[in-house]
Amino acid sequence: MPKTPVSVSAPALRAAREDAGLSITKAAKALGLAHSTLVAWESGQSQPVVSRLPELAQLYGVPMAQLLDVEGQRPITILAGLRVAAGLLQRDVGAAVGVSGEHYGMIERGARPVPSHWIAPLSELFDIPAATLAALLSD
Repeated sequence: MPKTPVSVSAPALRAAREDAGLSITKAAKALGLAHSTLVAWESGQSQPVVSRLPELAQLYGVPMAQLLDVEGQRPITILAGLRVAAGLLQRDVGAAVGVSGEHYGMIERGARPVPSHWIAPLSELFDIPAATLAALLSD
């Protein structure tokens, strides 16, 4: 399965559910899903749509970023994936770090490096620990 900017990690999804103490049946019912849908997500046979990530993270009590598969992706792909997973537009993220959406878009496309003083506001915005975000964005 090719990676998109927002791929969900099947093992992370399964682990988060198990850590939350939920069976597949209970989690599927809470999410309004068929049992087989959640099984397919956790086995990597299919992916949830991005709009489901906040609901999954809330049910499992984890940050959305914990459910993403970012291994081997370039920092700019990770940044775009985190933004999309959070349901934000470039202009929203730009406003949070004090620049225009256009300026932020240049950073996200890799035209410029991510300024270090953006790590704290981005980590809060994307619900990911600052140290984790910094490590993900270091090339």
